[in-house]
Amino acid sequence: MQNTPQGSVKENEILFYQAGAWLTTDEINRNVEQAAKAIQESLARLRNEVTRFEQDLPGVVRVHLDERRRLAEADASTTAGIKYPLKPRQNAPNTYSVPAIRPRVAPAAPIPSAPAADPTLLEEHYNNILRIIENMTLVMERSPSAFAKMEEEHIRFHYLVQLNGQYDGAAVGEAFNFEGKTDILVRHQNHNLFIAECKFWSGPKGLKDTVDQILRYITWRDTKTALIIFVDRKNFTAIVEEALKAMNEHPQVLGKGKKESETRYRYAIKLPTDPDRQITLTLMLFNVPKSGA
Repeated sequence: MQNTPQGSVKENEILFYQAGAWLTTDEINRNVEQAAKAIQESLARLRNEVTRFEQDLPGVVRVHLDERRRLAEADASTTAGIKYPLKPRQNAPNTYSVPAIRPRVAPAAPIPSAPAADPTLLEEHYNNILRIIENMTLVMERSPSAFAKMEEEHIRFHYLVQLNGQYDGAAVGEAFNFEGKTDILVRHQNHNLFIAECKFWSGPKGLKDTVDQILRYITWRDTKTALIIFVDRKNFTAIVEEALKAMNEHPQVLGKGKKESETRYRYAIKLPTDPDRQITLTLMLFNVPKSGA
C-alpha cells in the first residue's frame, strides 16, 4: 500500500476503496486501519503547523506592515521633493518649429502629510531637456546658413523657444543666479531646477574656465546643469577629445564622464564651497557655425 492513503471525501466521510480478488478480510482491515492511522498522523502534524503559524503570524505581518509603512513614507518624502511646475506637453514636436510660448506656472499641490523638501528635477525631465537641446542643435548643424550670423544670445533664444514650447513657461534667459548670469535657467519659485551655459569653443583652458564660471553661478541646492559648447572649427573629433581631456583634468570633476550619446557626457562635480556636495553636469558638444563664418 502507498504511504499516502488513497480515497475521497464526501460530506463528512472519507471513502477508501479496496479491490482485488486476492485480498483477504484481514488484509482489507489492516489496509483501512493503516490508512486511518496515516490520516490521523497527518492531521496531528497539520494542527501543530497551524498552531505555530497562528503564533508567528502577528510578528510576520507586523514586519511587512512596518516595511510597507517605511517605503510609503520614503515615497511621500521623495514625491514632495520633486514637485515642480514642469509639465511636458502632449505630442510636442522634437524638431525645430515655433510653438506657442505659455508662461503659465502651475505649482503642484503640496502633500500635507509629507515633510517639506526642496523641489528637484526628475531624471526623465532632465534627459528630455537635454534631448530638446540636442534636437535644436542638430537643426543648426544641418542648416548652417540659417544660423551662421547668430551670436550666442540669439542661439540661446532658439533654445528658450523650444523649452517653453515643451514646458509651461519655466525657462528664462540671462537670469541672475548666485554670483553671475547663466544662459538658460529653469526655476520654480526660489529654486533652480536646471542651469545651462552656452559657449563657443575657445580651447581646453576656455572650457575649464567655463566650468569654473558655472560653478560660480550655482548654489548648494542646484543639482542639474549642462554645458553647451559650439565648435565652428575643423577636426571636430580631435576637439571632442581635447574637451574630454580638459574635463578630466579639472580639479572639481570626479572621475571620467559617462558617455550618453556621440558627443554628450555626464559628469559628477563637487562644489568648491562644499566638497561633500555633488552636482550633475552634462557636457554637450556640437559642430555648428559661428557668427561671421
